[in-house]
Amino acid sequence: MIHRDPHPSNVLFDRGRLTGFIDFELVTHGLRLFDVCYCGSAILVTGFRDVEKARKWFGLFHALLCGYQEHQALTVWERACIYEMLVAIQVIFLAYWLTQDNVAEAVHIGELLAWLKEHKGILESLELG
Repeated sequence: MIHRDPHPSNVLFDRGRLTGFIDFELVTHGLRLFDVCYCGSAILVTGFRDVEKARKWFGLFHALLCGYQEHQALTVWERACIYEMLVAIQVIFLAYWLTQDNVAEAVHIGELLAWLKEHKGILESLELG
């Protein structure tokens, strides 16, 4: 089972420590990697155009992956598909915005997809220990 909507607003913290998750209405069977990449994508989508925020995102996303790995080890196959999962999530959003006739958001996601492609090498080289 995966949460399916683990963006930062659905994650609870107390004094900097993860204490829980909320909003389980989308829970489903799915690939575990989806949740980790979805959370990372939710953080990236608002800041990828800002060079400093984007630079910091790599460290944050790496820490997110390592934290997940520490508690629920990702398989070799899952670790090899991080980039592809990030892209797949954005394609889902692109399709959603197009069905809503929201061209501005669709263009934004298209730009994010181009950004991901530009940084594919970095994403594929992330070491999780």
